[in-house]
Amino acid sequence: MRILLAVSGGIDSMYLAENAGDLFPGCSFALAHCNFRLRGAESDRDETFVRDWCAAHGLPLYVQAFDTAAFAAERGVSIEMAARELRYRWFARLCTDEGFDGVAVAHNADDDAETMMLHLLRGTGTRGLRGMASEGPIPYGDGQGRLLRPMLGLERKEIEAWMRVHGCTWREDGTNTDTTIRRNLLRHKVFPLFEEINPSFRTALRRDREHIAQVDDIAEEFFLREKAGIQDASGRIDLDKLLACTHWRWLLFRLTEGSGLDAGHLESLIATLEAGDLSETRQFGSWTLSRGFLSPTFSPVPDEPCIRLEILPRTPGFSPIPPAGTLYLDADLLPSDPVVRPWRPGDWMVPLGMTGRKKISDLFTDLKYSAADKARARVIEHPEGGSRIAALAGRRIDETLRITEKTERILVVEWF
Repeated sequence: MRILLAVSGGIDSMYLAENAGDLFPGCSFALAHCNFRLRGAESDRDETFVRDWCAAHGLPLYVQAFDTAAFAAERGVSIEMAARELRYRWFARLCTDEGFDGVAVAHNADDDAETMMLHLLRGTGTRGLRGMASEGPIPYGDGQGRLLRPMLGLERKEIEAWMRVHGCTWREDGTNTDTTIRRNLLRHKVFPLFEEINPSFRTALRRDREHIAQVDDIAEEFFLREKAGIQDASGRIDLDKLLACTHWRWLLFRLTEGSGLDAGHLESLIATLEAGDLSETRQFGSWTLSRGFLSPTFSPVPDEPCIRLEILPRTPGFSPIPPAGTLYLDADLLPSDPVVRPWRPGDWMVPLGMTGRKKISDLFTDLKYSAADKARARVIEHPEGGSRIAALAGRRIDETLRITEKTERILVVEWF
């Protein structure tokens, strides 16, 4: 097997590089380093450190620099989420283009515990408490390579002890001590308190995560089986069928999860259903209860969206990267008068850079759309018809309508 090692230069990733032969016996390796350009000269020194290490050990190295801040602004996401998407897209492409079987990352037991606690504090249900998988698909990938986490059984203190005993060097990231970052706050302030209560709390959490994952698998089978008889393709829920289920409250949570029904509205809806008050039409966030059915709808909002569409000829020196809030599509592949409309449940697209379809409702979750954002959202219909969408105005376009070297006319979509 050929394994790509994701190496930042920090202590965890350098342990991965130093021990790759033991972690993956009989495999061949290359390193991949991302320069996110977030810490000025420090980022460049990290890159130089990794380059020097590879030269000393005779291993090939791939390096990619990103304008992470600009990407985050363009996508409307946090720097952390932008860096995650950039690196995993690149890793997946390297696996496909260079023939690697997988990419190994240096997540350890502490990272896993921190992720679990962040999910618990945010409130993600059992799926968010499963912890990291030791192997799985590469996020944002096309399924060609595997994401490998060989260090989940190691605690950070074990890694540091090994590195010091063996005289290995690494780079320190100054932002790791910034406790305004939630993960660092857990690492430096909360986990030391947990260790005072139970020095083996990481082991206990890991054992619990394994049990939670098993329970969640059972729950998912139950959910999928019950959902088929309760909710139709439009998202409408038959309340008589729902209430006939023993665990209808949990099913309701899952059926409406990520749809703009916040905790307060969900509690109010559950109280209404418990009281059997189904006769009057009532609104619960982005859902309407009427005549025994719960349907996904949106309350009117005063702030109406403004979209401007313009078709322009491609000119020399044209940059296919649009400014924030603007999208570029290949106008030659679209009707002369594209249809713009509110989104509907079931709408989907293949987002630019991806190979698989994604529901617009799932994009809303990724982009952290509020109920009001969803009410304002507008989509452009795809020439293929049906529920396929050419663009989510201001945010994403379908892969099939991207600008290529053959594009002669450009549809400019501006969102206000």
